[in-house]
Amino acid sequence: MDKEFVQARPGVARLMPLYGVIIIAFLGYSMMVTLFVPMLMHKSAGFLPENFTTAQRTTLLGLLLGGIGNVFMLVTMPLAWANVIV
Repeated sequence: MDKEFVQARPGVARLMPLYGVIIIAFLGYSMMVTLFVPMLMHKSAGFLPENFTTAQRTTLLGLLLGGIGNVFMLVTMPLAWANVIV
């Protein structure tokens, strides 16, 4: 039945690489959140000096999560679209 569905809607099969990249990106971003938040926000984690304020830790966390996630999406999305367009 899956084969019939894909044949009936050929556009869906071409979009599967794109959906795969999006799912992997979401998984990667959720892993970054669960790893970086405790490392940066807890003073006893040892990742940052203990004299960093909460505001400095929060700013660094925002830049790290916002910047890295967007860079990876910027790099991986053209790769997915190259498979879809060709």
